[in-house]
Amino acid sequence: MLVVVEAGPVGPASSRPNPFARCADRTVSNGMFRPPAAVNGLTMTISTAPMASDLESAQALIDSWMAQLSSGLMSRRIVVDQLLDLRNLLNHERGALATIDDLLANVPGITVVEADWWNEELLRLQKMIDLIERNRR
Repeated sequence: MLVVVEAGPVGPASSRPNPFARCADRTVSNGMFRPPAAVNGLTMTISTAPMASDLESAQALIDSWMAQLSSGLMSRRIVVDQLLDLRNLLNHERGALATIDDLLANVPGITVVEADWWNEELLRLQKMIDLIERNRR
């Protein structure tokens, strides 16, 4: 199901700037919404379909990274960026944060990393996520 929301000026012919709708974690929160017919402002489409859990999203992210890996060397910056993305996604999982922080502190190399090392670490992260999922059940 899709919901279309429009945000516009507050009150009749207000000189205040349009408040912009904000969508985060499937919630819309600023209290300035008006019915679509009453507003000539920002239009936002929000999907209310069930979203994958953070753990499922993390697994999908790791799968995509593994699919893109090739042998040889890769940029250390990419590894750090990917770890930070994963850390941001799993910021509510203490065990995952500890593992990711440890990896961030111990990424080898100065500018490049062996792709085989990164592949092994991604496999280890997948196993960690599987373990967290099993413990939730």
